Amino acid sequence: LDPVVNVFLDQEVIYTRSTGPFDSLQAVMERAAAGRGRWGAATPGSLERQALERLKVVADVPARIVSHDGGGDLILNVLNGTLDIGVGEAQEIRSQLDAGSLRILAVFSETRLPGLEAYPTVTELGYDVAVTKFRGLMAPKNLPGEIVEAWERGVSQVLELDAYRDVYSSQMLAPAFMGQSEFTEFLDTFVGQTSTFLRDSGVID
Repeated sequence: LDPVVNVFLDQEVIYTRSTGPFDSLQAVMERAAAGRGRWGAATPGSLERQALERLKVVADVPARIVSHDGGGDLILNVLNGTLDIGVGEAQEIRSQLDAGSLRILAVFSETRLPGLEAYPTVTELGYDVAVTKFRGLMAPKNLPGEIVEAWERGVSQVLELDAYRDVYSSQMLAPAFMGQSEFTEFLDTFVGQTSTFLRDSGVID
């Protein structure tokens, strides 16, 4: 496959159950420093797992990071208190946020998220970790240039439509258009960072 265009950023947040003992990321770290930290992420190679592994190293805490088959299982284990925190996209936990059963402690983005400005970044809280989750389009290799250009033109135009902006804003998605050239460079960097993480963490040889 070849990259075509990137459309959105779908950033990661750290969340916990609203009835639990953690009202800040610092409280989570204090528990982890005492050797009782239980953090949840998706599959071993996921960006969520990478984010937590990096946070664990930067914070120098012996937290246990538990991988899951998917976000649903992870959310359930945060809600039932098996885990102190989980990591996922803001949109993924939207219904639980609206119901008041989960709360966000911090975001893993470079800057505060639109619609979630009240929540600090992990970096703001003293832990220099930021990751970028993206939503883009891929296509079979060697897609003709005129088709790539049509996608670039079309996606950039659609993102400017007020009706569509209302839809993606309500889903906590941040527009981040990248044409094929820029998206390719972005993915090369992302793949390099991910490969390094997977090797350093022992997921792959």
